[in-house]
Amino acid sequence: MKVKPIDLVFKGYAVREDGVWVAVCLDFCLAAQADTVEEAMEKLMLQIAEYVYDAVAGEDRDQGDYLLHRRKAPLAYWVTYYRLRLLHAIRLLGNEAARLLDGPLPLRLARPTAA
Repeated sequence: MKVKPIDLVFKGYAVREDGVWVAVCLDFCLAAQADTVEEAMEKLMLQIAEYVYDAVAGEDRDQGDYLLHRRKAPLAYWVTYYRLRLLHAIRLLGNEAARLLDGPLPLRLARPTAA
């Protein structure tokens, strides 16, 4: 499986729904919820790290290509993401209602093994 630099970045958002924050990773169709945005984002990052590990080196590595490149969120979630991007860009939505989570995947570099 070949990994390109763009594969190391994910798109997502966090929104407040019914009194809780819901954080969504669009690239892997993952979500987490919590009472605060920081806690929801932290839970999501842990999920992403475990998901990527399982797809690359864990028990799901046989389906790694599918899991890393083809398991995307449904279209409605992508529409929400781009709507939030637009609202943030034109300054109609502040961080108290929603946050964009674009950023690098939460990965740890492996130590080289001795040959």
